[in-house]
Amino acid sequence: MIIRHGYPLHIVQQPALATFIDSLQPRFKIMGVDTMEGEVYAVYQKEKENLLQAFNTMPGRINLTIGLWTTSQTLGRVSLIGQCIDSEWKVHRRMLNFMMVSSPYSKNALSEAISMSLSDWNMRDTLFTITYIG
Repeated sequence: MIIRHGYPLHIVQQPALATFIDSLQPRFKIMGVDTMEGEVYAVYQKEKENLLQAFNTMPGRINLTIGLWTTSQTLGRVSLIGQCIDSEWKVHRRMLNFMMVSSPYSKNALSEAISMSLSDWNMRDTLFTITYIG
């Protein structure tokens, strides 16, 4: 539920949540933030592995879309979305990374963030295009 709805992990520390869960099932014990982080990371790793396998079975190459924006606190954000077409001509689009970079953006910071992401996703040899969305 926490992942599906995008709740912050520290919600497990909220007394109101503990009271609510206790009213539903008194024997259920809420896990701590560290345990929750481990669980979320395990789900992320599993889904990432599934996505890597899916990308490796695609007959074509991967197109990367880069989105850049700055928050009101002048924090830079970079999103990387991978897109590809399977053997049945169905488009697959997945968020690969969402990163913070120094703002204002420098060419070196962006280049390093994108390069690290491409290495992390093992896409150096399968990348076809890079598109920027500003």
